[in-house]
Amino acid sequence: NVFISNDIYGYFTSTNKKKENNLKIKRFVINDVTIKNYGNSKIEIDKNKKIIKINDLNSQSRTVFFGGTLKKWKIEYNNLSPEKKFIKKINGFTGCLTFVDMIIKDINLILKNTMCEDSVNFIRSIGSIYNIDIIDSYSDAFDADFSNLFIKKVTVRNAKNDCLDFSFGEYKIENATLDNCEDKGVSFGENSDGFIRDITIENSNIGIASKDSSIVKVRKISNRISKICLAAYRKKQEFYGSIILYDKMDCNAEKDIYVELGSKIENINLNDL
Repeated sequence: NVFISNDIYGYFTSTNKKKENNLKIKRFVINDVTIKNYGNSKIEIDKNKKIIKINDLNSQSRTVFFGGTLKKWKIEYNNLSPEKKFIKKINGFTGCLTFVDMIIKDINLILKNTMCEDSVNFIRSIGSIYNIDIIDSYSDAFDADFSNLFIKKVTVRNAKNDCLDFSFGEYKIENATLDNCEDKGVSFGENSDGFIRDITIENSNIGIASKDSSIVKVRKISNRISKICLAAYRKKQEFYGSIILYDKMDCNAEKDIYVELGSKIENINLNDL
């Protein structure tokens, strides 16, 4: 179960609200969805073709989708800022694109050259993503918190931290191709339930990590040139250990698995899932 708040601004503190005045704000509405752009971005919305194009013109720019439902929309993002300066958080937003309290249905996301802590961040949102393509992220490529999401296909290339980062929710991935994740290919944390049907990971520190009371099931994993294929452990003392259950694994890494005391990684038959 995922809690969807009636207060779409409840995630952010009053301090963050006050800081909104420091940046230029543009507001758009698509049916019952409110879009706020902070900073300086060029935004084009084609309601007939259901395409949103966002080009950030400086490193402070953030675009946030609040509430409502997006169905079969395509969102294209590119960072065109000449300074290429990494700013971790602006007005409480870590994502270049952020979706808060949303219902999404078969949306498509394409992001390039992001300079934010998260290229895209989902918060308290539910639904399905048909395709994600993220290229060249300064930090995490995809981040989701307190959400329930099904991802049909995701491709990430060149992320300077995690390619996919999930916490406090339920997440299912049908097909993933991840290349050059400097930390983890996929990270499930803070009491998350995760399921991955088919995933290929190349050039990562850790392929798939389950931490802090999370349970992850993986049908098929192919991992190339990583330090560790699978890792289960506790990072925060308020949680317990974690679990990874996997079926088929083709691993070419320095170490197949890392299991901390109190956690578990087990090879089982997952054909029925």
